Amino acid sequence: MINDIRNPDFAIGLKINLPPSYALIHRVWLGSIGVLCQLEATVPVRGELDRWVPSFSEPAPLSD
Repeated sequence: MINDIRNPDFAIGLKINLPPSYALIHRVWLGSIGVLCQLEATVPVRGELDRWVPSFSEPAPLSD
């Protein structure tokens, strides 16, 4: 269960601490994801990450 307080992973979530200056951007980001989920929208995120974050994906190894 996701919200089981006996699960060790639950305690890690409580220990994560972001600087206050990050709060607004994360709130907007998560809110946007929530809206897209409710709309059941698909977004080409992989292509955008490849475009804007050069180290996001590494070239696929050549198969034999």
